[in-house]
Amino acid sequence: MRTTVLAFLLAAACATEGDSTEPSSAASDAVWEQLSEDDIFGDDATDKPDGDDTGKSDGDACGEEVVEGESCEGDWTETMCLDEYGEWWWCEDEVWTADKDE
Repeated sequence: MRTTVLAFLLAAACATEGDSTEPSSAASDAVWEQLSEDDIFGDDATDKPDGDDTGKSDGDACGEEVVEGESCEGDWTETMCLDEYGEWWWCEDEVWTADKDE
């Protein structure tokens, strides 16, 4: 991801070189000095593509405490996990469930 962003920034800088409508080099340097690595590369090296709003990474493995009907704490956004058979589990109404029809 960082390589892609860096390549894009370098390509943009090369494309504007010599363009008299661009701000002076000093002005461009001032803008770059204000940017942090998080502004350029994102706040996490493991940023996910857009569209993933679960807050969990793909394949968070369920622990041994995940048993259908057993008590749990939290909501689906905090507890969703994937078991060894590829089935998604989450805490709903304080019990573990994998039932999508509830």
